Amino acid sequence: MSAHLPSPTSAVPGRFGPVPAALTVLLAALTLGAWGQLLFQEPEGLRIANRSGAVLSGLQVCLPDGRCLNRRVLWPHESWQVPLPDGVRHAEVSVPGHLNRAPVALRSSGVARLIVGAGQVDVTP
Repeated sequence: MSAHLPSPTSAVPGRFGPVPAALTVLLAALTLGAWGQLLFQEPEGLRIANRSGAVLSGLQVCLPDGRCLNRRVLWPHESWQVPLPDGVRHAEVSVPGHLNRAPVALRSSGVARLIVGAGQVDVTP
């Protein structure tokens, strides 16, 4: 003889109720929001982009307190994201052959871009 036991799962396959569905939607929204922030929010600090077509060497970013950050080589089409300490709104940038201790000010958002092109340097505060 076989005993018929009731199934511990729901009678309708694939139906779990409103709570797990709401949690799934919430998790999807949070995941999309996190990806959007990573992809579209500019990181704070100074970004130096090499669009010159040549290898740049000996880059230097000096902070108001006298400390300097150095980058030995910046390849064509490469960028250097220079993190600046909290409260620092200005820096001096040296790119041999292009800039010699040029002052760069950050925007109110805490971001500045410096693009080294063929024969030109554009600073976008």
